[in-house]
Amino acid sequence: MDFDQLMHEAFTCQSGEMKIRLLEEAVRIAEFEHDQSRLFRARREYAKVLHMEAKMEQSLVEYVRALNQLDGDPDLREQEEERFLWQFMVWIYGVVDDPNISIRFSTT
Repeated sequence: MDFDQLMHEAFTCQSGEMKIRLLEEAVRIAEFEHDQSRLFRARREYAKVLHMEAKMEQSLVEYVRALNQLDGDPDLREQEEERFLWQFMVWIYGVVDDPNISIRFSTT
């Protein structure tokens, strides 16, 4: 399957391992093709699905990679920054509410 087919299948697929595998492959293809716009789109969706599947550590890695990509591309930042940061904020609230994740705040 090519990138567009993978993304279409991922969007029509129910959440779960199949959706994760489709998006992983879409990320790989976009990386191989050096297509930054597609890579960001696939990575953003991949991070979101990992979050929905409670794979918080993996989703954090993908969010950081996407944030790094956004930071390095002014055109992409202009187009995607607000939507991406809202999505990341939702992820952060999910982490704060997750009883399996311990968060310690420093008072210093």
